[in-house]
Amino acid sequence: PPQKQGAPQRKQPQQQAPQKAQQQKSKVDEDGFTEVRRGKKEVLRLRAAEWDAPVVAYEEWAQAVQKDVSSELRAVCQCADKEEADTAFIMANSRAVRSVRYLWLDREGQHQAPFRPDGSDRVLVRRFSSTTDVSAGAAAAPSIQGMPVEIAKQVDRAPTTRLRVSLEKRYAAEERWKKFSAKPLVGFRAWVGEHLPLPLAQAVRDAWGFSLEDRERGVGIVGLVRVDTAEVEKLLAHSGKKGLFIDVARPADFQPTSISWVPRTPGTSNSQYLEQALLEEGPLGLVCGAKQLGVRKVFAATDERSRIWQITDAPPWWQDDILEAAARDQCGMKDVQV
Repeated sequence: PPQKQGAPQRKQPQQQAPQKAQQQKSKVDEDGFTEVRRGKKEVLRLRAAEWDAPVVAYEEWAQAVQKDVSSELRAVCQCADKEEADTAFIMANSRAVRSVRYLWLDREGQHQAPFRPDGSDRVLVRRFSSTTDVSAGAAAAPSIQGMPVEIAKQVDRAPTTRLRVSLEKRYAAEERWKKFSAKPLVGFRAWVGEHLPLPLAQAVRDAWGFSLEDRERGVGIVGLVRVDTAEVEKLLAHSGKKGLFIDVARPADFQPTSISWVPRTPGTSNSQYLEQALLEEGPLGLVCGAKQLGVRKVFAATDERSRIWQITDAPPWWQDDILEAAARDQCGMKDVQV
């Protein structure tokens, strides 16, 4: 209806996007990385109907243990991991007669069972591990009706080692860097198919956690890779190809190595310097330093390693010859330079 002149005008509320939709908006930075906000982690619960004993969540376990202490405690305690299972076991020790299965989700587990997400009727089959605690005179340990479904064929899993891979922007071709930046996992798999023979490519079990890092030595895309331990040495030999470098994530997982830095010819580009270093054919590939590339090899017992030491609180009257004599005669050092 028409408003009378001079009557106050009613302001229309501004349209606002739902908060949930605003939270789902992604940010794309200048290098093409998309920032994705993680949703709430899905909690999986055992389906009580499949078990021949009550299923109790770890959060409710203390209360269950204290209930009817004179009777037998027979239940399945669902835990988050082995540590929670150990804690639940300690809590149940106060019950004289008990038959308990402590169970937690485990990708390496020997059995599988149905689970359901919280607030959903969906059924998901997942692997789990468990331990049992059956006291004298108690019934058999709880299990799924008809026993848990065992995996049909158990495959002996070869031991694995984590490696760190990094594509260095200054040594990578522009087109490869763009593709790797957009989809790091796809880019890494493409590198594997391009440079590794099939038996060695099959030793690469998994890759995850890629991120853009701006370090002192330059910008790089860094991720973790899980490979068969027996093939680590062969994989390291391919380090440096096309600007992708491979290193052991934990030095303790591999034998000691030494590095011979490759001198750079003045006036050469980064790509030329990389090709020059690759011609050195190091047995364990290349290492990328802050300013140089190095050839990695196994540290032999006859090799001598140079180190930098710092002496603190030295008297001001100590001269270089005194320091050299102390390092050489009292510390057993060789080729001392002050």
